[in-house]
Amino acid sequence: MTDKSPTHDIDLIAVINRSGLSALDDDLKKSLAQACYEELELRVGQKLAEQMTDRQLEEFEKFIDEDAEDEALSWLEQNYPNYKDIVKAQVDQLQKELEGRAADILEPPKTDLIK
Repeated sequence: MTDKSPTHDIDLIAVINRSGLSALDDDLKKSLAQACYEELELRVGQKLAEQMTDRQLEEFEKFIDEDAEDEALSWLEQNYPNYKDIVKAQVDQLQKELEGRAADILEPPKTDLIK
């Protein structure tokens, strides 16, 4: 899914900053935000799919396969009005994971001083 996906409106740079990673340079933040976005798409999709019947999953996948983002979002709003709660829960979980790894992410790579 692209611009109209359930996770599109989330400010992932703000999530990264709140996770203790505000010291990262902007390019690294953008790269990390892209990776987080892709991970959120996967997690949210899995959580939603777990709740769908086979018929619903087929309907929804058809929108995705046809790149019909507006229709997919409308379908979600109609069939899963709580989908934003699922998105929020996954964002919160991802932020906790980033917080837990912030020190490792910020630590410069160690080099072997003995050659």
